[in-house]
Amino acid sequence: MSLDRALPRTADNLLLAEAGEGPFTLLIYNHYDVQPEGDLEIWGSAPFEPTLRGERLFGRGAADDGAGVIAHLTAVRLLAEHADPQLGIVLFIEGEEESGSPSFASFLHENRDALAADVIVVADSGNWDIGVPALTTSLRGLVRVDVEVQFTRGEQKFILVGLGDKAVAESRERVRAAFTGL
Repeated sequence: MSLDRALPRTADNLLLAEAGEGPFTLLIYNHYDVQPEGDLEIWGSAPFEPTLRGERLFGRGAADDGAGVIAHLTAVRLLAEHADPQLGIVLFIEGEEESGSPSFASFLHENRDALAADVIVVADSGNWDIGVPALTTSLRGLVRVDVEVQFTRGEQKFILVGLGDKAVAESRERVRAAFTGL
């Protein structure tokens, strides 16, 4: 197993690498881009300079998702040096995740064969606590929904006189139930 093949890049912000061969292929997704640093006054150190504080490393993007990128690159390198897991591994490290992934769809379309996998791991989630590994399932994508709630005349009357807590609570529960069923 070797980490020996760099695959296509798009606009210098998507990187794809492949390692190993086997009957199954694992695709690991990470991203390396970060949100802007914002107000520099609230930082205890320069945001883009990694700073060790106690036993923790601080810096813009260290948790989202720099640590994931480094962990997976290191794991694949160690597998390549010390084992032959009989598994194909594709590392897909995106550089546009924090800005809405404008070239993501075209990159997927143009590289569908290189990205073909039996299992995909999206390594962009938080851990509950230091030293406690976490596995989040079924997490990806954005959804925007505008919800309009209409009340009956009777419910409107209660709301206008300040007695509408029950009507609002029931409506909120109906909306929650509708989304839970999606």
